Amino acid sequence: MSHDLSFNGEGYISRWIYCISRSANVYFSREMQKYGLGSGHFFFLRVLMSKEGISQNELSDILGVDKATTAKAMSKLTEAGYVKRDIDSLDTRVYRLFLTDNGKKIGQKLRKLGSELEEILTEGFSDDEKQQLLSLLERAATNAKKAK
Repeated sequence: MSHDLSFNGEGYISRWIYCISRSANVYFSREMQKYGLGSGHFFFLRVLMSKEGISQNELSDILGVDKATTAKAMSKLTEAGYVKRDIDSLDTRVYRLFLTDNGKKIGQKLRKLGSELEEILTEGFSDDEKQQLLSLLERAATNAKKAK
């Protein structure tokens, strides 16, 4: 593994997380442009693929973003024809989110896109190494919430 000696090791883990995040963002930005969307929309759609009918607040909590960011993303995805928002029948202050037919079609493409990036990131890893990486990243993400 190549190490940048000019970096002096400070924040080493966060440096590599940043590098991976930046590369993934460039990858998703390029691919999501094909659908008239930004890289951040990828994760909103991926969550909705498995949790249709959740509220905007629940979606915000799952992704760890503020409510305004979710509302803006849902407006864009609704305008693009990928998501529909229905007012909750029991609480009219709550919007329930559902994928449209077009949203479900793009969802399948996004699932493949996510898998392709994971293959790129874990090239040369054994199954055990992939599982260990996933476990460590999940723990690091949980710990990162303490930094907010």
